[in-house]
Amino acid sequence: KIDRLLQVLENNDATAMLVTAQDDIAWLLNLRGNDVAFTPVVIAYAYIGQNNRDLFIDENKVTDEQNMSNGTTYILDSPIIPASNSVYSILTNNGQNNSEDYEAFYQLCTVNEEIVRACGLVDETNLTTAQQRAEMKKYQIFISDNSPDYNVQFFNNFRYTIFVPTKEAIDDAISKGLPTWDEIETYWEDSVGLYTDLAKLDDTGNRYYVLNNNKTKDTLWVDESKVNDPEARCMLHKDSVKLQSMVTYLINFVRYHFADNSVFVDKSTFSTTDYVTASYDNDLGLFCKINIRRPQAGVLEVQDANGGNWYQATGKVNVMARDVTCSSTPAGKTTMNGITIDGSSFAVIHQIPGVLNHKALEGGRHDSQWKSVKAAERYLKRFAIH
Repeated sequence: KIDRLLQVLENNDATAMLVTAQDDIAWLLNLRGNDVAFTPVVIAYAYIGQNNRDLFIDENKVTDEQNMSNGTTYILDSPIIPASNSVYSILTNNGQNNSEDYEAFYQLCTVNEEIVRACGLVDETNLTTAQQRAEMKKYQIFISDNSPDYNVQFFNNFRYTIFVPTKEAIDDAISKGLPTWDEIETYWEDSVGLYTDLAKLDDTGNRYYVLNNNKTKDTLWVDESKVNDPEARCMLHKDSVKLQSMVTYLINFVRYHFADNSVFVDKSTFSTTDYVTASYDNDLGLFCKINIRRPQAGVLEVQDANGGNWYQATGKVNVMARDVTCSSTPAGKTTMNGITIDGSSFAVIHQIPGVLNHKALEGGRHDSQWKSVKAAERYLKRFAIH
């Protein structure tokens, strides 16, 4: 800074400058003090010339600490650029869906909207088209939101942490009954049938049933406005509830790995602290929490609130992302001329060698939540997505 000042003096045919303003001295010499209440400046004068570097100050105010070299000041020659890649872009390797580190987790994030509608989670009979879109949005992880690609649906101009399980961890969870979208789609295809093949009228003629192999009645889930359509497809109530439970469970599983606040693998330490996730417990009326701690420098660990294993963030850690919402969509455009950024959410992404469970496993299985109609209904009542 002094060299820059001397160059200005030389350009103006001056040999020295007497600096009297307290804030100028603080800036020029990186000097801080407490001579003035609520202002970190010192009462002093400086005389800067080609052969002079003189500071006039009361020596009694200068402590040993202030005379020590306590750090290095760097001059930035360009602005600090924040993260520019979205969470979607990072998880998908810029939309290629071939990231070895994140692909398995991202596949669980790709919600099958057709199944969400088909199993009855979105009411297509009594809601308007706009209302149906709003309902469907609740179940999505990524949405188009006037962004360069896609934004996390439940981000809200805040800072977040995302824990991404490794492929090995997700494969292990799948072996223990965690549903995938392919599995859910297969069950759906096996459950639907032509209404004309399945439906039976009861004695009153106004309720619809199907007889199973045990000759017992089960309520048929069907859009009654289409009962006379020979191509109408439908499914049993028990299958519909199971599908709803599987879909809701998988979406909650994914959302439980997204936590409020950004926590980094860093040098400082802190004890176990709970953090809110994007999964919601209707019984408690609270968002589900996870536990995070940094027991030593460079070690970040996370645990689900059910007392599961502690997992250390390893592999890819401290990966920064930024989701932005713009005044109009910039997708497909080469410049941002005329487009403003209306909102930003920042996130840090860590890999972990295990999965976090929003609900304690029963018998070590994820699929115990829909082993019966009652179990599925209990799960939906507690963890329905709002």
